[in-house]
Amino acid sequence: ATPQAASTLVELGPERAVGAGAATEHELDLGTHRPPAVLVLRLGRRPVEAVYRVEIVDLRGERVWRSEALRRAAGDRFVVVLPGGSLSLGRHELRLLGGRAGEERPLLTWYLQILAGS
Repeated sequence: ATPQAASTLVELGPERAVGAGAATEHELDLGTHRPPAVLVLRLGRRPVEAVYRVEIVDLRGERVWRSEALRRAAGDRFVVVLPGGSLSLGRHELRLLGGRAGEERPLLTWYLQILAGS
């Protein structure tokens, strides 16, 4: 695979998650011809789970993207790469899931606004 520069680097932490009182919508430019966006998700101090995944759902609540199992890195962080053109325009929810395999539950949720870009 050829290395690509990321068009967007976004770090999301528990203080900006839904229900934290400071939830904000994060804009991502994921137009069809854009490089990938890199998301760094900070989990914060939470118990260790057996499996972690990320899923993105649209306004209807339908899952439109789901990661493979993620590894919890130093600093309780996860890195997720979203390819350009991978999501439809508009508002989505990004959910960090954790739990036993097949029984993952939402740990943190953030709002994303996907832009058309160039």
